[in-house]
Amino acid sequence: MSSPNVSLWTTLERDRFFLVPDDRQLPAGPFLIRTPTERRASVGEASIREFEVSEEDAKAWAKTEFGGLLDNVRGAIDRFSERLHKKARDMESEHKN
Repeated sequence: MSSPNVSLWTTLERDRFFLVPDDRQLPAGPFLIRTPTERRASVGEASIREFEVSEEDAKAWAKTEFGGLLDNVRGAIDRFSERLHKKARDMESEHKN
């Protein structure tokens, strides 16, 4: 279910959930939706129904997406830390010579 090309949308009351492809243009309408980052849209309710998922599926998707993001951040921090340690070792070596 996880895909970098899908965004999670909810109703304003957060009682309905939708995983909508990012490249999908939904027709305008009176049905208000939003993302967790507060992007908002007014779409036709019929046009978004096909993307509706259960709350459990939405939570599982979000956990997978954010878990992957955290893994990427951890990896970047580890690589940066290793470069810093290497630089410190190199500088220490230069000062001893």
